[in-house]
Amino acid sequence: MSTPEPAMRFFSDTTPKPGDVTEVRPGVFWLRMALPMAGLDHINLYFLKDGDGFTVIDTGLGWHEAKQVWNQVFEKQMNGAQVKKVICTHLHPDHAGLAGWVCRKFDAPLLMSRAEYFLCRVLAADTGKPAPREGIRFYKRAGLNDEQIENYRSRF
Repeated sequence: MSTPEPAMRFFSDTTPKPGDVTEVRPGVFWLRMALPMAGLDHINLYFLKDGDGFTVIDTGLGWHEAKQVWNQVFEKQMNGAQVKKVICTHLHPDHAGLAGWVCRKFDAPLLMSRAEYFLCRVLAADTGKPAPREGIRFYKRAGLNDEQIENYRSRF
């Protein structure tokens, strides 16, 4: 009796090192990002060719080493092209931790569900600073009026 062919196959026999970028399909890039955690040593992040720029899907944990890796990716793999938007799949800090930094760096919009964004903001407790541009842009796109936006700004 023969073993059936698996329905899903991994595209490579090797696992990239943290910080390495692999093009899994034309225009679809996988970035394996190291994490400073016991039991969870990396996260898989992606960026997609988007016209003359890129869309980033998840950003990694907000720490210096991840910023260094992203700066290398922006320069070498993206060849200095613009990040057009950032998509965060969910609120965990290893997925959304650098979203604000990437959005500010490229003046790119953040795409994330409203509930995830609100909970992320609460958990991050990012008070005492000016309201982030990407947050204001997110809420405007979500339909908040000027009075609601001003209320949002006043909480920082």
